[in-house]
Amino acid sequence: MKLKLSTMQEWSWFWNEARAHTSRQLELYGKEVWITSPPDTPPVRLRLMELGPEHAAQTLVLLHGFSGSSATFQPFLLPLAQHSRVLAFDLRGHGRSSRPAGGYTASQMADDVAAALDALQAAGPVIAVGDSAGGFVATELALRYSARVAKVILIVTPVVVREISVASSSIRKYCAGMEPKSFLRSASPRS
Repeated sequence: MKLKLSTMQEWSWFWNEARAHTSRQLELYGKEVWITSPPDTPPVRLRLMELGPEHAAQTLVLLHGFSGSSATFQPFLLPLAQHSRVLAFDLRGHGRSSRPAGGYTASQMADDVAAALDALQAAGPVIAVGDSAGGFVATELALRYSARVAKVILIVTPVVVREISVASSSIRKYCAGMEPKSFLRSASPRS
């Protein structure tokens, strides 16, 4: 049977049905992690999708943009999970994660991700992938927890590098040798 979609309404219906089917499949990989970030504050629930082998050679941490969720990365989750452990987070206040009264800065969200990585026992440095404002969180994660992050991949994230602080040398270190590539090629291991 050949599928012929001729109107925007038909395309929209098709896309929504395909996305709903994939969402139901991916729901099997959903889990929650309770963290206390910063210490001595009420616990926060972070929702994430965890796919791929637990002891893979690399772990990808996917961080969505403002008002998004882990669903942002839905089309990429299964292909990336073939070669990597994939952790796609709903950052605090987004998706199915807790919505605490405060703590919605990139620094706080980076602390949340680091605490979740500890709770998930993520071994070795991770590759932090940030989409849009999620790139700010990925950058903060790399700057605050440099031993935990091997590489940062930014997708449509505006970047300003200042020559004033240690941060600029750290950012240059993480950006060294990067060039625009497709998302899947950047994050997938080389054969």
